Amino acid sequence: RNFWLMLPHLTFFLDVMKRCEFMKEELKDLDKLSLKNLDTLQRMVALFAGQVHCRLEGQKIGVCGAKVVAEALRSSTKEWLWLDDNAIGDEGAEALAEALRNNRNLRGIFLASNDISDRGAEALAESLKVNSSLQYLRLDDNIIGDDGAQALAAGLMKNRSLLGLGLGEYGSSMWGLWHTLGRQALDEAEKIKQERGDKFFISWE
Repeated sequence: RNFWLMLPHLTFFLDVMKRCEFMKEELKDLDKLSLKNLDTLQRMVALFAGQVHCRLEGQKIGVCGAKVVAEALRSSTKEWLWLDDNAIGDEGAEALAEALRNNRNLRGIFLASNDISDRGAEALAESLKVNSSLQYLRLDDNIIGDDGAQALAAGLMKNRSLLGLGLGEYGSSMWGLWHTLGRQALDEAEKIKQERGDKFFISWE
């Protein structure tokens, strides 16, 4: 029923996917992207519509879907993007991190419950060092340990735009608790940022 509403953006959406080298095989079978119904396809196409929000949480778009979203972010004017619970893993996080390095419009990205480990966190931390628009990053319910937490702390120290980092009630560790070094690094980064006048907080809820 919403198909005709999607048509103005569908051509651009497919063009973005064709620009992705990794998509050559996947384009032959959209099911490989877990785009199993028109509603999900509509949400992907919404990246190019006029709305400032894009909600794709729980769609299981996987690594390929994350790479499509990352490619779209290179030219998108989206301000808020929900990608929680999509099984994007470290490879998907790395693709998004690369896109964030040059994106100047996105204000918030939500990546909870995505099987992101230290490797993905480190990539996102590097993007924080150069991104100047992002205000909120959510990473709770992933599998980030000390190395990833310390990398995030280092990225936070160089970032001046981020207002909040969401890590959940007990942090993002697989076991529900931050290791000592990672938690100390994040607490210290939060303290220093606040002392220098940054309006920044880490949410543990």
